[in-house]
Amino acid sequence: MAHPALAADFWFPRRVLVAGATGRTGRHVVARLQQLGVICRVLVRAIARAAPLGRVEAVQGDVLDAAQCRTAVEGCDAVVSAIGDYKIPKDRPLVDGDGVINLADAAEAAGARRFVLVSSLGSGASWPWLPLPVKWYFHLAGARPLLTAKTRSDAHVRAAKLDWTILWPAFLTNRPMRAAPLLTAEGRGGGTTSRQAVADVAVRCLASDNAIGRTLIVVDPAMGFTLRGSPRFELDVPWQAWPAPSPGA
Repeated sequence: MAHPALAADFWFPRRVLVAGATGRTGRHVVARLQQLGVICRVLVRAIARAAPLGRVEAVQGDVLDAAQCRTAVEGCDAVVSAIGDYKIPKDRPLVDGDGVINLADAAEAAGARRFVLVSSLGSGASWPWLPLPVKWYFHLAGARPLLTAKTRSDAHVRAAKLDWTILWPAFLTNRPMRAAPLLTAEGRGGGTTSRQAVADVAVRCLASDNAIGRTLIVVDPAMGFTLRGSPRFELDVPWQAWPAPSPGA
């Protein structure tokens, strides 16, 4: 079901490649794009994995294969990357690094200039100001290599000839989005962020020119106190409650 209030008032890309579409955040991205009437192409390792997503264009491939990324992006107007490793693989590079870089290079080559990357707090310049207990958590969880990879790919996306936006959510949860997520582009924040909220922001960024060239921290409304007086950022496309729950919400 399309959402007429947004689909009619704002220009959304006609066809969007969603990488990581079968993941816990990516499936929300797909659901929201479908609600807006946007054609979704998904890059999956096995076509059968795309079946639960409904009407999508499924392309089989691996983000760690640069040629397969180029094939997947061809004909798309934009890319949303929601890929990420949950643990450190022993037999391959991290998709958080090389996978994102391959997608960005493919998007640039194909002329799919709009690129939204779901990254993480702890990447890049956010690491120094994270609270010490959070840093300890990342260390104990063995997640520092993931953040190092994200820092590298974040920098690559910023340097690419793309209309990029990078999202830094806090600790991700599976709770449903109840109200508008809070954003800051020039401050600090933390706490928790629902995956549905991250997806909502990622999709709105596709039609928000003021998000281009921005790194946005995304937190749940209840986490407003963590922004510590940081300036709030409002996307061009306003928040609206989703007309139907996304899968698994």
